[in-house]
Amino acid sequence: MEYERYPLVLRHPAYKPARKIADAAAAHPPESYFAQPEQWEAEKYPQVTVMTPDQEEYYTSKGYAPAGMPNAAAFQTAFASPHVAGRTTSEWPKMVNGVMMQDPNAPVPGPAEYPKYLTPPKGDPFVVQSAAEEQKYRKLWSGPGDDEDDEDDEVNRPVLTLPKKRRGRPPKVKFEEKRAE
Repeated sequence: MEYERYPLVLRHPAYKPARKIADAAAAHPPESYFAQPEQWEAEKYPQVTVMTPDQEEYYTSKGYAPAGMPNAAAFQTAFASPHVAGRTTSEWPKMVNGVMMQDPNAPVPGPAEYPKYLTPPKGDPFVVQSAAEEQKYRKLWSGPGDDEDDEDDEVNRPVLTLPKKRRGRPPKVKFEEKRAE
């Protein structure tokens, strides 16, 4: 793709957009028999698109300037795609009929397992950063002859406790008023 200067959009620094002068509904109550059109002020110095150098010179003399900085080198740089050996591109995500689609074969992301707290049989819990680190500590805790793959091990069994039942009414609280002495 080669750089072409034209068509070129020119803008004026004193541009003013069109604006509503008065609200017709506020000026005339809805009971009026004839609907009043809204009153608008036209835009001033709208942008123009030039197709030739003569048109560009004419509008430039009236104060218009290019909407950006036309630069052939920047254009070539933006559209250049150097060949990089071994570069792979990803097909996903991509737009399909206006909808962003993700890779159907991508692994389903789940909650991160690590870092996580590990609680030794005796002591305070601490954080491990990987599965290898967790296995190292679990081997240290298991004695000789213990089965590491035992799912019914006491260390791995969750401890369930029931909440204490309260009986009767809650105790009455007596408020004491402070007297100004």
